[in-house]
Amino acid sequence: MGDVSGTPVANKTFIMAYFKHLGFFMTPRNRLDLRGVISPLNLLKCKSCLNSMGEGAVIEVLLADMDVVQDLKMIVHRSNDQVVYTRKKVDCVCIGIKKGSRNRNKKG
Repeated sequence: MGDVSGTPVANKTFIMAYFKHLGFFMTPRNRLDLRGVISPLNLLKCKSCLNSMGEGAVIEVLLADMDVVQDLKMIVHRSNDQVVYTRKKVDCVCIGIKKGSRNRNKKG
């Protein structure tokens, strides 16, 4: 058969691995389902979960209330954490949050 490096499958595999290396594809290892949890308890639970995670870890938070989604995004924006994706589903919104450094001097 010989060299298959020029095949579309080999190229796609290389490209996917390269983008994953750059951080474009982040799969959460933690999922926090806060649908049905009242505010501000849901935001406190999210903060507690983020505090227990290591830097660079990703958590997927499931929320049903759009007001809480906006509040959480605002809180994350003000921290060293980062919203890496937002996905709207039929019954909820999934937000991927990557934990940043807790060294306050790094955020400008």
